[in-house]
Amino acid sequence: MPDYNKPVPPYGPNQCGKLIKMVPYDFTNEIKIIWNLPYFGNNINKMNLKYFVDVFGNEGEGSLLSYLKSEGLATNLVVGKVSVAYCMTKFEVNVDLTEKGL
Repeated sequence: MPDYNKPVPPYGPNQCGKLIKMVPYDFTNEIKIIWNLPYFGNNINKMNLKYFVDVFGNEGEGSLLSYLKSEGLATNLVVGKVSVAYCMTKFEVNVDLTEKGL
């Protein structure tokens, strides 16, 4: 029997480190970038992910969102992190794009 108390990576070396491009089946004005990371469990806020959430999610002057807005490319940006099924942590950046951003 597998030890379910020990996190098991959902992907092996052959599935990691790849860029996957998809053709959307429906029109949307959003781009979603997802990184599947090792499982951090209850330590998710103590890991360096908090740094990346703060960097990507900052909405102040000089931020990624303020730059995208100033170029007319985006209207909103949302960052999130969540542990999934005791095996990985997902880190997401979702950007609502303008017509120009599309």
